[in-house]
Amino acid sequence: MPRARVKEFTPKEYLNIAVINKADYAKDSIYVINYFRHHLKEQKEFFFDNKYSSDSTQITIDTIVYNNEFTKMGILLITQNPTSRLSIKPSALWYYEGTSYIGIRKNNSILLTWMGPSFTKAEDQQELSHDIREYFFTELADKRDSLHKYNMNDTRFWSGPYLIKISP
Repeated sequence: MPRARVKEFTPKEYLNIAVINKADYAKDSIYVINYFRHHLKEQKEFFFDNKYSSDSTQITIDTIVYNNEFTKMGILLITQNPTSRLSIKPSALWYYEGTSYIGIRKNNSILLTWMGPSFTKAEDQQELSHDIREYFFTELADKRDSLHKYNMNDTRFWSGPYLIKISP
């Protein structure tokens, strides 16, 4: 039986406050969206399931969190999908799913790795956005877990065990 996550708020002295300029944020967003569209078309990583369709799934970048050097990023993404692709038909026309990726800037590209977890079948995009942010900013850190020691909004996250595991 999985253990319940406990809220671990990032101490103020470790809160990540890196803010990138709008032009670079837009450039990164376009790069990341194109990456996700390609994976959607190929049904790879998060988009492995046929419930995602390149003609009907909409991809939104909810948040990009950067390290202080802007060389690493955490991406929270939300998809909007028609309920017609589900086997059980809810009353709404759309449902939303979300997940996270880690990006590491390498030359003129960004190496992306699916971090997970997946948040599935939400009926409200704003509620899902709140839930993913809540998870990655207050519940990811788990003192009992050697891999997830810090929240994504913690400056120590960027040199922590999880990033070391996926670094090229």
